[in-house]
Amino acid sequence: MNPTPERRKNLALREAVDQAYRLIEPFFDPANAWNGQQLEHLAYRLIRENLPQLPPADVQAIVTAATRIYRSRHPAPGRAVGAAARLPAIAPAPSALFHFFHLFQATAGCSQAPTALIHP
Repeated sequence: MNPTPERRKNLALREAVDQAYRLIEPFFDPANAWNGQQLEHLAYRLIRENLPQLPPADVQAIVTAATRIYRSRHPAPGRAVGAAARLPAIAPAPSALFHFFHLFQATAGCSQAPTALIHP
C-alpha cells in the first residue's frame, strides 16, 4: 500500500502553524473576548514576537490557518461545520406577486406596483 503523497509545498510553514497554534489558541476562544470583540489581532503580535524570522505574509497565513483549525475543533452552536459550511444559503423563493410586479413593470414601463394588487 502506497502512502498518500504530501500535498503541502512549504513544510516549514506547516511546522510554524503547529508551533504558533499552541501560542495563539486562547485568542480565538469567545470566552476570552473583550466587550464582545475577538482578540485575533493580538495573535499577529504574539507570532511576530515569538517567530520574528517569519515574513508578514506567513504570519497572515498562520493566523488564517489557526482560525480555521480553532473553528473546526470548537464549532459554535448552530453553525455548520465542514462541507455544509461551504454550501450557499438557500434563499426563499419569491412570491407570485413579486414575479407579477416585475412582469408588470417590464411591460407597462411603470416604476410602481398597482396598489390594488399589493393591498387588496
